[in-house]
Amino acid sequence: LLLLFGLRGNKITLKKIDNDQTGVNRAGYTSYGVNKFEMLLIFILLLCLAGRITSNLLFPNQVVRNFTMTHLRIDSLIAGVLIANMYYFRPQQLNRFFNSHKSMLLVIAFLGLIWTPFIEPIHSFFVKTIGFTLLYVSFGIILIYFLLKGSVNKELNKLFSAPLTNMVSKIGYCSYSIYIIHTLVNRLVDYVNYHSGLNVNNYVNFLLTSAVSIGLGIVMTY
Repeated sequence: LLLLFGLRGNKITLKKIDNDQTGVNRAGYTSYGVNKFEMLLIFILLLCLAGRITSNLLFPNQVVRNFTMTHLRIDSLIAGVLIANMYYFRPQQLNRFFNSHKSMLLVIAFLGLIWTPFIEPIHSFFVKTIGFTLLYVSFGIILIYFLLKGSVNKELNKLFSAPLTNMVSKIGYCSYSIYIIHTLVNRLVDYVNYHSGLNVNNYVNFLLTSAVSIGLGIVMTY
């Protein structure tokens, strides 16, 4: 449904702007007009934030529900759809806007993430409401930075080496499959540990479940 609206939305704008193909109007001003599809996505982002605030206020003791329910967390995925829409359908406007405000946006990304090591997330009202919004906004800015930086592959290869960069990139490509399977892997490993009486070190347990989840995620993707 979102794809259908997206394809239609990129043909319909909220207001008619007299632009040439470069996205700059005849008066010389740069246009950052928002179309109907993008307005729909922004509305969903705000709706999810309002839903999180409401749910945490009305049901503060339902910790797992407030932390994991899809209708309270789908905005992170929607933010990715919004970025993809701009990147593929309106790259010139995205480039122009990001490069014009790059320093400010990177500062926002830094400030939006600086709190993460210091606040325990499960029982924090801040994290489960505005905090989740700050996370996808910050990582969205970082994602756009890398998408628009033409030499990013060369710089990453130079910094981390090409094999390591390629390996991490492949894990990123398969990340959704890894995400889907990792809970099952964790449960199975916990089940085996419990019934076998093994007292596996937490670090070993983490490495084992991570390796199995990544391996299965790659198989599921390809």
